[in-house]
Amino acid sequence: MNIKYLLLIILNVSVISSQSTGLEVLPGTGMYFLVETMPNDAIKIGLTQELIEIKVEKFLRKNRIKFINPNYATPNYLYINLNVVGNSFSIKIEFNRWVDYKVGEEIFSKYAPTYSVNGTGTHTGDKTYIINGLYEYLDIFIFEYNRSNSDSIQKVFVPRTPVINDDISYTGIGGGHWISKKSVNGNMITLEDKSLWEVHSIDRIYTMLWLPISNITVLESNSPFGKFRYELYNTDDGEKALAKYLGSQD
Repeated sequence: MNIKYLLLIILNVSVISSQSTGLEVLPGTGMYFLVETMPNDAIKIGLTQELIEIKVEKFLRKNRIKFINPNYATPNYLYINLNVVGNSFSIKIEFNRWVDYKVGEEIFSKYAPTYSVNGTGTHTGDKTYIINGLYEYLDIFIFEYNRSNSDSIQKVFVPRTPVINDDISYTGIGGGHWISKKSVNGNMITLEDKSLWEVHSIDRIYTMLWLPISNITVLESNSPFGKFRYELYNTDDGEKALAKYLGSQD
C-alpha cells in the first residue's frame, strides 16, 4: 500500500445560501480563474504558480467549462489558493461573483464568494500528491456546478443528432482501438484501422500530448458540433476529444 494515501484530507464544503448552491448562472455564462501566488515551501517541491495554472486550465477545459475574458464586465471567476507550510498543505477553491446586498434601503454591490470547497492534508514532498488533491476538489466543484445548472446546460448544448448512415459514417464504434499515428499539434489522428480523424480545436490541448499506441474508444458524442459527431476517448489518460471522421486511408 502506498503510504501517501494514508494521509487524510479533511474536506469542508461551504455554500453561502440556504436556498441555493451559490453556483446558479444564466445559460451560456462563462468564467475565468485566478491562482494565488505559491509560497516558498510550495516552490521548493516544484509547485509553481505557472504549473498550477496549466493544470487547472487543462482540467477545466477537459470538463467543458466555458472560459471568458477577465476584462469583461463583472465576470464570474474561480479563485484557487494552494498553500504549503512544511509538510502540511491546504487547498481552497472559491466561486466568486458580483452580488448585491441591502443595508436598510441602500443596495451595495461587490465581488464575493458564494461557494467554496477546502481542506487540509500532509505530504511527503511529492507535488503530484498535492496536485491530485487539487483535482479532487475541482471534481467536487464541477459536479456541484453542473448539477446546479443542469437545466441551463441542456439549453446551451446542441441537441444530440443521430449519426447518419452515409458514406462518412464510422462503423467501428466502441473500444479496442489505438493510435497508430498523430500530428504534432494533435489536430489529426489515425487509428489502427486506418480511420482518419480531425480533432476539434478546443480539445487539441489534450490530443497534442497523446502518444501513439494509446488505447482509444470511439463514442458517438452526446454534444455533437456540426460534423464533429464523435468522441475519441483515450482510456490511458482518461481524456476525451470531440472529433470528425474523415474516412479511411485505404
